[in-house]
Amino acid sequence: MIKENEKTPIEHGPAMLPPFWGAGQILTWDTQHFLENIVTSDLFKNQWRSGQMANEEYLPLLEELGREIIADGLVDARALYGYFPVIADGLTVIIMDPFVFYHEIAPLTFGRIKDRSIADFIRPEGDCLALQVVTLGPLISKRCAQLKADESGRGFYLDGIAHYLALDLQRRVTGEIRRGLGISPNGGKFFAVDAPGMPSPEEQKKLFEILSIEDQLGVEFTEQNEMLPHYSSFGIFIHHPQL
Repeated sequence: MIKENEKTPIEHGPAMLPPFWGAGQILTWDTQHFLENIVTSDLFKNQWRSGQMANEEYLPLLEELGREIIADGLVDARALYGYFPVIADGLTVIIMDPFVFYHEIAPLTFGRIKDRSIADFIRPEGDCLALQVVTLGPLISKRCAQLKADESGRGFYLDGIAHYLALDLQRRVTGEIRRGLGISPNGGKFFAVDAPGMPSPEEQKKLFEILSIEDQLGVEFTEQNEMLPHYSSFGIFIHHPQL
């Protein structure tokens, strides 16, 4: 979660002013662009677990599944993010109304990992954090489930592509947040909902409501603390340079 050298004192710089407050506009992407920019070595090794097999042996399957994704419109890549004012009080980070700064919206309680907490990197006197959510839409989840049911093996490979694209989408949105804040491409850190030390699922559901995620993107945070559609992710971005 946090970089090495846990004893390094946390130093807070000046307050960061984002390009806007509150939720931004829904972002969309062209699926063909995503597929053309897949780093095949990463996909084959990390998602398809290709082992010692040569990448060339997998290329025809990737091209075939890519054509299927395009032809059937299986991917609807969309995202939403926003910047929110916050204050920190120990392990509690309070999200404030982005338009009425003195009005509290929701408290978030973070845990401690090795005597450090994500909350430690928020300026107590006032700071900003970003919320972000991405989704590939419901159709690719349904197709993966159908293919896995017929035990042909194609479901495994389509699932790997979906996981790769969802992670790629998450990184692109985090990059947009960094550019908006004017920090380096590696500055700050994104924390997914299931990262160690994050607030409880009950508190994170409050963040869903803040961004109106279900209404905006059709992404649901279920009673079982699961995000639907499956190829979706949600989390927070903290801009502190020591993360």
